[in-house]
Amino acid sequence: MSKRAAAIGIATIAVMIGTSAAALAQSAATQSTDDILRRLQAVEVNNAALAKENAALREQIKLSKENTKLRDRASELKASNQTAAAQQSSATSAAASKRTDPKIALYYKASSPMAVKAPPPAPAPVYS
Repeated sequence: MSKRAAAIGIATIAVMIGTSAAALAQSAATQSTDDILRRLQAVEVNNAALAKENAALREQIKLSKENTKLRDRASELKASNQTAAAQQSSATSAAASKRTDPKIALYYKASSPMAVKAPPPAPAPVYS
């Protein structure tokens, strides 16, 4: 029986080792699944944050393009206003030069309608 008891003891130990190895493997698989799930959740949170950042950057690019268009339009309007002001200034200076030039001033004065005054009353007849 001692051989038999030894065989039973060895078999028992083998079963215990096999059972604990299976339990250990199952525990490792469970632990790795939990670890994978935690990592997956962290990646999803990171992706959501990146999606928000991406949307904000796209909005900033859109606003930058609109800003560039508005600046170009403002430059066009400024150039147009400067051209109009220059034309108005040249017209005003031409009109002013006409008024200040003595020959032209005399022409304007001569060509303007004259105020007609009534003739002075005739003198009373003299009786002799």
